[in-house]
Order: sequence, then C-alpha cells, then structure tokens
Amino acid sequence: MTRESGDRTQPRTAGREGPGTAAEPERPLYEREQEQDVLATVLERLGRAQPSLVTVEGRPGEGRNALLRRVARRAGELGLRVLHARATRAEQELCYGAVLQLVMPLDGTVCDALRSHPPGHGPGTLPGLVEVLRSAPGTPTLLVLEDVHWLDAASREWMEALARRLYADVPIALVLSSRTATDGWSRLVPSPPSEVLVRNLTMRPLGLRSVAAVIRHVCGTGGEPSFDSAAHEATRGNPAVLHEALRVFHEKGHRPVSARLPEFRAIADEFAGDLSLRAMEELPAEAQSVMRALAVCGDVLDFPLVRTLAGPRELPERELLEVLESAGLVETCGHTARIRYPHARIRVLERMPAEERADLHVRAAALAHRAGAADEDIAAMLFRATAIGAPWVVENLQRSSTDALARGDLDHAVACLSRILLEPLEPARRARFSLELAAAEIVGSPHVAGRRLDNLVRNAGGCAAGTLVRRAIDLGLARGDDDWAARAAAEALPSAAEPAHDDLIALYWLAHRDRQDEAELMIPVVPALPETPDAPLQAGVLAWRLAVRARDLPATRTLARTCLNASAGAAPVMPRLAACRALIAAGDMDEAHSALDALIREAKRSHARAASARLLTLRAEVELRTGRLDAAERDIQDAQEALPVTSWHPAAAPQLAAVGVHVAVESGQQERARRLAQHEMPEGAENGAAWSLLLFARAMVASRDGDWAGGLRLARESGSGLLRRQWLNPALLPWRSLAARCLDALGHHDEAEQLAREESDLARDWGSAAAVGLAAVTAGPLTSDAQMARLREAAMAFEGSREMLLHTWSLVQLAQAELNAGDAPAAAGRVVRLTKVTTTYPSSRPAEAVRRLTEELEKPATPAAAEPSRTSGLLTEAERETALLAVRGHGNREIADLLSVGKRAVELRLSSVYRKLHVTGREELRAMMLRREAAP
Repeated sequence: MTRESGDRTQPRTAGREGPGTAAEPERPLYEREQEQDVLATVLERLGRAQPSLVTVEGRPGEGRNALLRRVARRAGELGLRVLHARATRAEQELCYGAVLQLVMPLDGTVCDALRSHPPGHGPGTLPGLVEVLRSAPGTPTLLVLEDVHWLDAASREWMEALARRLYADVPIALVLSSRTATDGWSRLVPSPPSEVLVRNLTMRPLGLRSVAAVIRHVCGTGGEPSFDSAAHEATRGNPAVLHEALRVFHEKGHRPVSARLPEFRAIADEFAGDLSLRAMEELPAEAQSVMRALAVCGDVLDFPLVRTLAGPRELPERELLEVLESAGLVETCGHTARIRYPHARIRVLERMPAEERADLHVRAAALAHRAGAADEDIAAMLFRATAIGAPWVVENLQRSSTDALARGDLDHAVACLSRILLEPLEPARRARFSLELAAAEIVGSPHVAGRRLDNLVRNAGGCAAGTLVRRAIDLGLARGDDDWAARAAAEALPSAAEPAHDDLIALYWLAHRDRQDEAELMIPVVPALPETPDAPLQAGVLAWRLAVRARDLPATRTLARTCLNASAGAAPVMPRLAACRALIAAGDMDEAHSALDALIREAKRSHARAASARLLTLRAEVELRTGRLDAAERDIQDAQEALPVTSWHPAAAPQLAAVGVHVAVESGQQERARRLAQHEMPEGAENGAAWSLLLFARAMVASRDGDWAGGLRLARESGSGLLRRQWLNPALLPWRSLAARCLDALGHHDEAEQLAREESDLARDWGSAAAVGLAAVTAGPLTSDAQMARLREAAMAFEGSREMLLHTWSLVQLAQAELNAGDAPAAAGRVVRLTKVTTTYPSSRPAEAVRRLTEELEKPATPAAAEPSRTSGLLTEAERETALLAVRGHGNREIADLLSVGKRAVELRLSSVYRKLHVTGREELRAMMLRREAAP
C-alpha cells in the first residue's frame, strides 16, 4: 500500500520524487485538462523568458502534487532549470528548510549561507535570493514547491520576497501547491496581469465518467454501470483512493462487476481510512480533538456543540472548519459537519485509547440528550459508553428499543436492552429488562436467550416468582423447549404465591410430556390439574389435555372457552394457544380462528415473536381446513419471518415444516411439498410431538407420489409416536385413515377397512362430526362397501360447516365413489357443486381432482347410452344437471342445495325440461331415461 502525506502519493520505493530521483510511471490525470493547459502555457512563457505564478489548491489525494511533478518533469525535458522542493510538517521548525531543498542544485555556498544566516533581516538580506534572480536571465527557472501550507516562517518570507520580484523581465515561474486557499500568493505579484501570468487552480473530485475511465485503465476492461457508480460513491471521486484501491483490487484478480463490490468497498475503505489518518496527523491539536469528537457523535450534533465536546477553543470556528475541509476530512451541510469517509470514522475511533473513547462517548451522549437529539442517535453513543447512572439513560434506551422492535430491527433492540443492563438497576427492573432482552435474542441467538431465561427464573427471588417467571417460562414454551419449561415451572412453584402458583401449575402440565424418563424423575412433584379448575390458564391446559385423549367433548369446549374469555392480556400465551387447539379438535373453527386473531394481535403488540410464530402456524392450519389456501400460505410465511425455523427449538421445529407441507400439497405444489418434507431437521427434532406431525406430512407426500409402502411406513411411525404420548384423538391427526388408504392401494383391503373403521369409531366416540368427516376423507374411497357410507356421512358432517377444504374433499371422494359404482348422474350432481373450487384455486389439488372427475363424466357415452343425447341436447347445461338429479330421486329442496340455487329455480328448470322432452312429470322422465339406458 502506498502512503500519501497531504496530497503526495509516495512511490513504492523509499525516497520521493524530485531533482535527481527516479520518477514513477505517469498515470493519466483525468479531468485535469484545463489545469494542464495552464501549466503548459507557463512552460511556453518561461521558454520566452516570461514570468508566471500558478497556485494549485486541492484536498489530499486529489492530485495537486501529481500535477506539479508532471510539470516539473516536462520542464526538465524541455531543458529548463527546475528547482523542486516539498514542504513538510516535520521541517516546519527548520529555518529555511524548504528553501534549502530548492537551492540545493545551486552553488554550495548559497546553502551554507542559508544554514548560517538568521531569518528576519528583510528581503534584501535573504540569502540565495539574489543568486537565483541573477542567474535567471541566462537560465529560465521553474520553481516548484509542494505543500506551501507547511512552509517554515523563514522559507515563507523568502518565497514571498521572490514573488514580489516577478517583473516582466524576470524569467522565473513559480508553481505552488497547497491544501488551503492560495489567493494570498497572487496578490504579491507587483506587475500587471498582462506581464505576469497569475492563475489560481482548484482541484476537484472526479466525476462518474472519469471514474469509469480510471476503472477501464487500471482493470483493463470497463466496469458494469452499477460498479462504476458504487466505486464513485465509495471513493468520493478521490483519484488517489480510486487508483490505489483499483490497483489492489485488480492484483487480487477481481473484475469490475457488481458481484465484487463488497471486495472493492473493503479495499477502498482501507485506503480512505489511511489517507484520512495521515491527513489528521498533520492537523493542529484542536482540529484533531474535533475530529475525535466528530468520530464519536457523527452528524448528530451541530458543529458548535462538537467543538464544546472537543474541549478548549483557540481557532475561530470558520478557520477550524476550513482546516478540516481543506484536509479532505469533513463535509459540511449547514451547521453540521461529518467525517467525509465513513471508514475513516472507524479508524479514528480505533486509534483512541479505550478509556478516552468511552469517556468521550459518555460526554457526547449527555450533550446529545440535553440538545434533544433523536433517541436512536443517543443510543448509538451510549453503546460505547460506560455506565452513567442517570435516569435518562435507561429511559432513552427503552424508547429506542421499543421503536426498533416496532420496525423489526432486532439487532438495535438487543443492543439497547443489553446496554440498559450495564446501568445500576433495581432487581425487579433488571429482571424485566432481562426478559425483554431474551424475547428479542430468541430470534437471532436462541441459545443465549435460553440461558438468560434460565438464569432469570433461578434468580428471580423476591422480585417475582410471579409475572416475570410466568412470562419467562411461557417464552420458553413458545420457542418449543417443553422440557426446560416443565422443570422451571416445577422448581419455581414452591416459592410462588397466588395467582402465579396456579398459572405455574398450568404451565407445567402444558409442558409435561406424559411419559417418564430419568430427567423427569428429578423434577419436584407438581399437583395435578383440578377437574373443574377456577384458574383460566388451568382450564385452557385441561381442555387441551382432554382433547388429546379424546375425552369429554362438552367439557373440552367449556374449559377452552373459559380460558379464552377470562384470561387477561398479560396472561401467558401458550395456555391460551392450547385452548385454541382444543377448539380446533372440537371442530369449532370459527371460535378458534377468532381467538387466534386476537392472540396474534396481542403478541404483535408486545413484540412476542416466538409466540407470534406459533400462533400464526396454528392459524395456518385453521385457514387450510377452512379452504383459504392463500391465507394459510401467508401465515406460514409470516411465521417464518417472526421466528426463522433455525431459531425454533428442535422439538418444535417440525411443526412449521409439517404445516408448510400440508399447505403446499393442497395448493398443488407437489415439488415444493417434497422439498419441505425432506428439509433437514435439527438434531433432537424427533424427540418432540411435532415430529409425528412431520412424519404424517411426509406420508401424505409419499402417498401423493404413489409411494404407498413409504406412506404406510411413515403413517404408522407417526401414529406410534402419538400413541406413546397418549395422543388418541383422530381429530388431531388421522394417521390410521392415511395408513388405511395406503393399505388399500397396496391391495390389503380387509386390513385397510379394519383400520378405517377403528378411526371412525374413535372419532364417533369423541363426538365431533368434523372428526368423523376428517377420518373418512383422509382414508378416501376405499375398496369396501362400508366406505361409501362413511363418505356420505362425511359429506353430511361438513354440510354447512366452515371446513371448506374437508367439505370439498368429501364431495370429491363421494362423487368418485359414486362414479366408480356406476352412478354417474349422482356424481355429476356433486361435481356441479364443486365448480367454484376450480375457479378460486385453479392449481390446487381439489381443483385438479374436480377436473379429473369432470373429464371422466364427459367421456363419450357407450352406444347404449348414446341415443338419449339426441333429446338431452335440447336442454341447457343447468336443465340437464337438474334433470339428472331428479331422475336419481332427489327432491327439489335437495337439488337446490346440491346446485346452490333456490327452490324456485329448480321448479322452473324442471318445467322447462318436461316441456322440451314432452313428458308430464318425474315418473315419465325417469321412464324415458330407463328406456334409453336399456336400448341396444
């Protein structure tokens, strides 16, 4: 990496360019044509013994000294005498330091005189000046002096005296560079402008077109437009930063394409940071202090407040800003200044001692607070500050955290809450903020959140085995860590008072796995749930436990409603979610959906992302069963956004995948369903109840693909896991029905019928018509006489219910069974009712089944059945459907229900049919159809 001091980019060899040194190869100077034309004019005039004075102003890296070196080289090539020097900060205290460099090529006695001659004796006694002026008529001389802002006092006096002597007959050209304004030099020239060429040149950053040209020059190929724009922005058009960054970028083998922008930005940031640090080192002490203050507060404070933060003031504000701007370190906008390169700010902070940096952040935050800065800006300063102990600190960080959670910026929220815990807090407040931090951490750092929750529960002490402990355990349950939640609830129970005591019992039994192992034997004994609990959360948990075991449907409904109606908004969420699951098992979809809507709103208001994910996943199940496939898919996506699957506890993660598979299958996205089903689950996923849900979903995918043996194995494995946990209710997961379908497809019809009958009997024992229908629909049209009756029962069970998906499948399967049995008219009547499915969700699996049925029904008739089409062709489609149902024995009211029309419409259609076919009623119509069917 080259080093640049001020604006000079040193060659990679040690030394510097000047008289007697080897010059590095010239690189193109883009957008410097006007400046080069002026300097070319200077050399042309010098060749004619005419004087000039040109000053070049520019920030570090913008090429002011590169321009001077180029004119010096060109003058040497033209045979002109060149005296070249560079002022440096290190030589600022050396008397005549810069002049000594200039006159080094002259007579050695001049240098000796400069070293021994004290300054301050007036122009007439400045050593070497007369010699330069006397030698000029015979030898036109170009004096090139870089960085005149670093001139020592004696050298400045000497150079100003020389400028005053630039008369028309003095063949000397002065070319000076500075990072600050250079107007003062031009005013020293005594002759009129017609006799002495005087110019002030100002270097500017490169524009986008020139940046693109530099990229093409260095990389050997043009960059993509997006790369050019990003490079222009990253380097601020600074030629030195751009060239050096591109050089390293190209040497690393990268091409100027968008995909490589991160690598380029990293390199450019390093060069910009180095450039800024070197420029900063050359600033006065006060300016350096201001830079450190700016690095801490950014553009949050206006410049007068930044100066207050920086410390003692000596320089006028305008002069200080000019120093910083001319060094290329800051940009100003109104009363605000900010560090030019973002990475330079980082480098400045890194250079500061840790204690000084922390103290400066403390003072900056306090100053910003008094100035009424935005909470987020103050919080950013507090992150790097040590504990302050002032009330406003916690208040500010708390507001900033709340705002961050509202906009989904979890990183900022975690940073705010973590910083709050560094402040001195009362135990109760510390515990509350620890819980809020765990809730935010659970998304990105679930294991850290888990340890924090465990520590909070163990050390809650007097500040509450109450609300905070309940919320902490509820949060662990929401993530899916049932084992920890059960142990934590049991251990917190002895010290808990009412109502926390009852709620902890509820949380324990919700997390309880219903099977003992060695770990569970170590947990303290917890009282059983009462048969008629008074505590709302206990009612919700008991409702779920009854539903799981398919016991007492009326009590299940009553308990679930008690929980959902009586629980306050601050109550733990997971027992109320369990109550919703109980209602779903009971077939009360509307109630469950309404309760879930309310719980989701509550969870979002409190930024409970883990609970939101679980609630959304459950609502997706409800949306799926009620036939709203698009809503179900949105809920799954929202659940994944609320809590990525990698942040779910391994035991709960399969639930999200399982519901996603179900939605994909029913939406007709079989390939997506396969991918989701085979997605690798975290270690330990098979230990939770949700594993059975995923196995069932995989069995669905396998059966859909025709892998009946694989589907049977997975369905049985799913059921085995449920039975071990005493999950007996087929309304939760009809694994027996799915296994029966697979067995039937494999030719094991008797075994399939036996398993399907067992599922149906369990569903009837539970008492929910929806459970009976679910069992029948999942089994499908088996090869058995009893299955037709079960399918009719399913269609009747779902008639008028909100479970539109299952109702649709019951009609599809019944129609298929009727068609297989030769009752095409009945099948056609049911298909008519399903036309809405094909238009609402045309790519869904039910729509596909309806289309398949329709194609079978529309196949060309056999010769025996062909003749009726001659007269039925006179009928409209609606009349034909109505006639077929009437012939099958359906009454007008039933036909109206089947076709979703009014009874009067059925009557009008039948009247039209009788008239067109010349029959007087149903008996003649039926007889006509029978004759045609019997015709050869």
